[in-house]
Amino acid sequence: YNKEPVRAKISYVNGDSYEGQIKNSKPFGGGVFTKRNGDTFVGKFKNKIVLTGHFKVHYAEKNIDYEGKIANGVPNGNGRETSADKTVYLGGFKNGLYNGTGSLLDANNVGHSGKFKDGKIVKVIGIYYGKRRDYRGETRGLKRHGKGTYHYDEYIIQGNFVDDVLVGKATVSSVWRNFEVTGEFNGFKN
Repeated sequence: YNKEPVRAKISYVNGDSYEGQIKNSKPFGGGVFTKRNGDTFVGKFKNKIVLTGHFKVHYAEKNIDYEGKIANGVPNGNGRETSADKTVYLGGFKNGLYNGTGSLLDANNVGHSGKFKDGKIVKVIGIYYGKRRDYRGETRGLKRHGKGTYHYDEYIIQGNFVDDVLVGKATVSSVWRNFEVTGEFNGFKN
């Protein structure tokens, strides 16, 4: 038995393995636990493999990387998940599913922020259209619908949207050119 942690590799009979610091022949300190299916968990261990706490995880079957809180080997709490297609979810998880407040963005930074439940968005708070374009306000489904503010490059557009289209009275201002115009819009969509 060793009193101070040393680095070693442990292979288990079920095909799982642990590589990292051990103390008294048990995982103790920083290490990597690899399940036989290829899932890897990088984190801190104390006397046994408990997959609860803050970890960096690669889920091999789904090709997903995750960093954050887990419980019993699945995301629970706040974390960041990145899929193979570079889609990123940043926010709350419960039993491995998106849950609570979060943002879901694709590789081009296009996506939504809002409230999630059981892996699905249930209330959109913001819509992101890529670099320097976003919307904050009322929505219906995944579209701008109701009063809101749309940032488009240097412009700030405040008004009423119906099915993603600006209609009625609205105010357009420029961050850089120091102007503001109020007028009627019918059919502006960008």
